Amino acid sequence: MQNIQSRLPVKGAARTSVLSKSWLHAWSTIPILRLDVRRGKSMKLVDGDRTLIRYLRDNIPIERFDLMIDIESQESASHAEKWIGAIAAKSCLRELSLSIDIALLRTSLTLPDEILSGENLTKIRVSASNGIHYVWMTTSYHPVINLLEKIELLDSCKGFKTFKVKNLLRLYELRIDLDAVHSTALEISDVPNLGVFSYDLHVCRPHMPIIPFNALSISLGRSVTRLMLGGVITDNACLEMIKTEFPFLESLTLDMTSWMLGSFHFTCASIKRLSLLSWRHMLIDVQVYAPNFFFLSLVATHCLVSYFQSRLSSKSRLMLREILEKKTRIAYWPHYLKHVQIRQYRHQKWKTLTVSHRCFLDGSAPGVYMYFKLMWR
Repeated sequence: MQNIQSRLPVKGAARTSVLSKSWLHAWSTIPILRLDVRRGKSMKLVDGDRTLIRYLRDNIPIERFDLMIDIESQESASHAEKWIGAIAAKSCLRELSLSIDIALLRTSLTLPDEILSGENLTKIRVSASNGIHYVWMTTSYHPVINLLEKIELLDSCKGFKTFKVKNLLRLYELRIDLDAVHSTALEISDVPNLGVFSYDLHVCRPHMPIIPFNALSISLGRSVTRLMLGGVITDNACLEMIKTEFPFLESLTLDMTSWMLGSFHFTCASIKRLSLLSWRHMLIDVQVYAPNFFFLSLVATHCLVSYFQSRLSSKSRLMLREILEKKTRIAYWPHYLKHVQIRQYRHQKWKTLTVSHRCFLDGSAPGVYMYFKLMWR
């Protein structure tokens, strides 16, 4: 019913409701505009035009604009550009969310300059499907952007050549998710209140040349407490930068696809949660020193997940090699571990680790991954 009413003129929509005049008032003041013109949806381009015309004609304030669209022709791209440009510049806009799927190879979409001109804009989210071909975003300097608190640039956007974030004093959360094939330069500085930073670079094949985290042109400030990095952690220099640049870091998630060393030794006084994902086909010596540490998750080739949750002393170390490589016929683990359990599938019950599981640990059972649970005393 709401879908039908959204396509009617104001008076026509009011007549369909038993609330009549009350509905008429509410209908004309809804501050959220959501256009979903994806394949399989009933809304068409003309419906989007009609809805937007009504909002602009009646000067209805739009605080949040969500656009989900499949670009199947240059006509649909032109409609999207027109809608975004008309709404992005409105002073009342606080949140902007764009989900774009470009299906036609020769079709391009230019995000208008106005996308960063909203003086009250606090959140921007741009998401594009993996099949996207061309999305270009060009912006001039807008000194009025001082309220922005959250930016999300997700998925594979080939057209983003440079992504600059500067002089955003209220920015708290920044998430960037890009394909390593499309080289996108990062320039980040003057974000003193940034608390959450996520940068995930999808590395589709081994030995792909990438710029490591410590070589990026970014200055995130010292307020970051949650850090998520994917595909840009290569060696100890990256770890040293994390330890020195983020003194208040509490949660760290690292995708280790590009890690080049046979050991991972990490010391951090403030860290509480650590997740290490996507290890390569190699045995890694992992040692973690953290007095406030209570959660660790490992997702690796031979040990898909090693999971435990407890508080560690600063002298404790995670020594998977000591646990898994003993040649005795009985299960062995360090004295500070209560027990080590194993299972292959999530629905299975946990079993105590024994030497019978060694084939899963040394790689002699290719394609078989195991879940491990390590419990501290």
